Amino acid sequence: MKFFLTKSAREGSGVFSPLTTVFPSTTAAALTAIYTGSIPAKHGLTSFSAHIPDLKDVANLVFSYGFSDGRQIADFDPFLNKLAASQYLAEKGVHSTSITDRNFKGSLLSAVHHRGSAFSGYHFTSTIATLAADALRENERNFITIY
Repeated sequence: MKFFLTKSAREGSGVFSPLTTVFPSTTAAALTAIYTGSIPAKHGLTSFSAHIPDLKDVANLVFSYGFSDGRQIADFDPFLNKLAASQYLAEKGVHSTSITDRNFKGSLLSAVHHRGSAFSGYHFTSTIATLAADALRENERNFITIY
């Protein structure tokens, strides 16, 4: 069974609770719920593309471009105005590292998911264990996500 930190655990009591899925059960909705602690109705991400009214466009959140004209979109986070899990943990003195495909670095979706977290990108999945071991050696209190 997988577990996720509850509010009380983020506040230091060390309580864990079962991790359940969300609706819609898409990767984008579920990962965003895990990384932010918000359900899709609150965080608003249900797919890898989203309409961004301020830009008057639909954006690809993984590769960070607008669909209408292909322009690159950077440093734009219209979806969340609350702290990500890594930011909560940083307030409690816990260092976070996100280990994921290096091609996702700088994407709009990664900006939402990994705010407050060190990014460690892999080119080959065979290097994940080494990256995790390195992250564990760097800090006494760690929260590491691997995708």
